[in-house]
Order: sequence, then structure tokens, then C-alpha cells
Amino acid sequence: MKKLILLCIALLLCLSETPAVYANSAIQSWSGSASGGAVPADEDCPVIVTHEDLILHTGPLDENFAETSVKQASFEPFVEAIYTLKNPSDEEVTVRLAFPFGNIPQYFMGYGITSLNEDLYKIKVNGNDVNAALRYTYNPSAWNADPEESLSRLSDTYRTDPFYSPDLPVHEYQLTVSGLPEDGQDYRMEFTHDFSDGKSVLFMSINSIAFDGTVMTAGRSVKNGSSFTVYSAGEDIVKDLSFIFSDHAKETPAEGSVQVQFIESYSFADYAKNLTPKDLKISETDWYNSLVDMINSGYFGNYVLDSPMENRYLPALLMSWYDYTVVMKPGETVQNSVKAPLYPDIDQSYNPPVFTCNYLLTPAKTWKEFGDLTITVETGAILRTYDDKVFPFKETENGYVAELKELPSEDLSFELCAVKKPKRNSSYATIVAVFLGGFGLVFVILAVLVIKLVKKVIKKKSKRY
Repeated sequence: MKKLILLCIALLLCLSETPAVYANSAIQSWSGSASGGAVPADEDCPVIVTHEDLILHTGPLDENFAETSVKQASFEPFVEAIYTLKNPSDEEVTVRLAFPFGNIPQYFMGYGITSLNEDLYKIKVNGNDVNAALRYTYNPSAWNADPEESLSRLSDTYRTDPFYSPDLPVHEYQLTVSGLPEDGQDYRMEFTHDFSDGKSVLFMSINSIAFDGTVMTAGRSVKNGSSFTVYSAGEDIVKDLSFIFSDHAKETPAEGSVQVQFIESYSFADYAKNLTPKDLKISETDWYNSLVDMINSGYFGNYVLDSPMENRYLPALLMSWYDYTVVMKPGETVQNSVKAPLYPDIDQSYNPPVFTCNYLLTPAKTWKEFGDLTITVETGAILRTYDDKVFPFKETENGYVAELKELPSEDLSFELCAVKKPKRNSSYATIVAVFLGGFGLVFVILAVLVIKLVKKVIKKKSKRY
């Protein structure tokens, strides 16, 4: 009996220590981004859509997609929306349109790519090229994009904000640590400040932040001789800060001092401009407005913000737009085509990998009227939708096609894979098998123990009578 109990305990201990073994250290999944159709920037736009042909072209989809797509001069997956537009009014109409095509995907950001070759993508009206501006807005979620909300952020002027303005002064300081023990160890440096007057914000590199209302305590790891930059936006409070030092556990105080050196003052607009990544083709206004929106989201804190988080994170949080205009005469019908990149999600935990394409159809309801819709998926892979009734795809020689008489109430999302039933990679399957198989054995042994105990109890009771 004791041997069985010890065996159960040993098995449980073994299972609790089973390591997650993977075939390699490669990233198992990459997140793409959702695209969406053109929407009128003017809510009172009289133009209607009588028909749309939506084409999603994937190109080859395999396990090397993430690596090869960024090494090629061109990126093959694209979406092309071809609208038949009609102006039913008696007046000439200039329609300003915005076409969102998502955030730069992870598999580009991982290689430091923040923009694409714009020559690969065109906007046409009746076959003629139309000038379009590549615009950006702050969009914190590439997987749950809200073009309507992002569209409200699209502005040709600087964002109006209670605190941040283009002329807001920013004071730059260089701080250097000295006086710490020369033992090669890292120490904790922190300060506490009350920001209740709402007149200042600090941008600096920090490791920790704690707050009690508007009283903020910020800390960072330093060594003797450490030097870093602090920016004070609004009122200049850097010279008023008092710094204390300790070990990282905050148990033992340490002797240290900070030399504060003023560098220069400039406007917040210039501060934002200096943070713009050199390889990102973005207007000063779009970058400024996106920066203010990101700061005000509170995601990176309040009053004391980790810097330079702005150019580290913001490029990945930008939704890309084509901004263009179409001029239509009274009663005129035109064909407007928009071609943009398509960014699928990649799940490499399956063999072969599974690709998911997302396209937002519901924002098209902002049009005054919207007619029928034909969706064509050009692919050599096998397609699976989450709702065959909403999107009744039929297989064709070059992929799949679905005919819809009206706009669906759902956004388009479908999976693509080279085979009908992909398998989980062996690393995942092995872990699951070991996990379930091991516990199955434990349950069998426990069941045997219970049966033996029950038999003993029955025997004892029978002896009493």
C-alpha cells in the first residue's frame, strides 16, 4: 500500500517538473493586422456604393513566409477593393475617402521594417491613377482594429489637448550619478514628486513606477557614472527633484549624488519631431497627433513616462491609411479601385502553418447606401471560414468566391492552410500526450487505492457482525 502511494507522489512530482521542450526557438506565431474598406470622411456624403468587388490575393503561404516576405523587394499578399460609386445628387460632389489597411505586422517590425514600397499599391478612378496621401493614426490594437474610431483621429491639424500643445516648452537635462560605492554593483535611484498641479510631465527612462493619486515615485537602476536624459514638459521641475539611493531590495541606503546639467529648451512639437524614426514616412502632424493620443491613453503611465518609449513602441501602434479624393459630376457613376497590402496572421504551431486573414466589412455601413458584394480569394491554399452561412464561399480554379446580396453583419475572417487538417507540431503534441498520459496513469493508481481502501473498510465492518 505504501509503495503505491509513493509511486503516485513520484509520478506527480515528475509531471510537475516536465519541461516544455520545443523543436527550436523560432517564434511560433506572428500577428498580422486587419484591413478595412474605404469609408467617407464626411458623414453627410450623398455618394452610394452600388457594387463592390473585393479581391484578396495571398501568394505562396508556407513555413518561411515571415522570413522570405521581408527579404523580397516586394510583398506579394494584397487586397484590392473595386467600388462602383454613384452620385445620385444634382450637384458635383468631392468625396474624401480614407482606406485603412492596418498596422505594420510583427513579422515586419521584427526586421526593423516600418514602411512598404508605395509604388506597389495604386488607387485609380476609371483606370486613371489618383494621388493619395499615406496617413497614420494611433491604433493600439492591430487585431481588434476600429477604423471608425481611428478615422476620428485623422486630422490635418495638430491635436487640441488640455495640456499638450505644439508650443508647450520642453526642458532637456543630462543627469550623471556619482558618489556610489565602486563595487560594480547596480543600485536603485528614485525620486518622489507631487504632480497634483497638473503643470508638468517628465519623460525619462525608468524601471519602476508607483503612485498614490498624483504623487509619483519613479525608480531606475544605476551605477556610479551612469548618465541619462530627462525631459520636463511644461513647468521645469528637474532641478527641484530630490534623489535617494539604495540597494535594489530597498533595504540598505547608499550614498550617492546626481549632477544635473541643463542642455536646452524647445517646443513639444520639436520634441515629437526629434523622436520620429528616420525610415518612417509620416507627416509631422500625424506623428505628433499619434504621440499625443498614445500618451493620453495612459498605457505608458501618467506624469512620469518611460522614454524613449515613443519611437520604440509607437510605430507598431500606427494604423496605415490611404487618404484621397474623388470628384463626381451630378448623376455620375465611376469605378474606384484601391490596392493595398494584406497582412495575414501566421500560426506556426501547426504543420503546415495556418494563416488567418481579417478584413473589416462593417465600417462600410457608414456609406449612405451599399449594394451587393463579391469576395474573391486568390490562393492555392485550402480556405475555412468561421461561418459558412454568412460567407458562402465556393471553390474556383484560382481560389474561392462568395456572392453577397448585401453587406454582412460580421467582418470577414478566414483561415488558409496547405492541407485540410493541419497537425500540431510534435513538441506540442508530445507535451499534451505526456501530460494527459501521465495523469491518466495517476488516476488509475488512485482508483486502485480507493478500491482497496473500500474493500478493507467492508471487511472490517463484516468482522464486527
